[in-house]
Amino acid sequence: MADWANINPKALVPGSAPSTNTANSGGDRFRAQFGAQYLVRWNNTGGAPITITVDDPVSQNPGNATAFNPDVPVTATNGQARMQWIDANRFADVNGWVNFTYSGAPTMTAEIHGPL
Repeated sequence: MADWANINPKALVPGSAPSTNTANSGGDRFRAQFGAQYLVRWNNTGGAPITITVDDPVSQNPGNATAFNPDVPVTATNGQARMQWIDANRFADVNGWVNFTYSGAPTMTAEIHGPL
């Protein structure tokens, strides 16, 4: 898991250039502020679809569920970009990290905007 600790999520400002991060095959994470929301944009520059899984360490099993997985999959098809709202209260772990994993070797970059 690679830390995007040196990447500060950037406020959405019209006309400003985004700060991009290269995705790492072991997964990535960034530190979030509890109570804040973020917008993450993944740009898949490769030739195959990749599923990004946003870890949800907070949601509880509703009980009596035969299967329960609150993690959120986001599929970025080849040559396309996808965006996902990240609510830190749901997706940040107890240390404030929001964690992502990838279905294969990622050929993508990511932008993190926020806190919003």
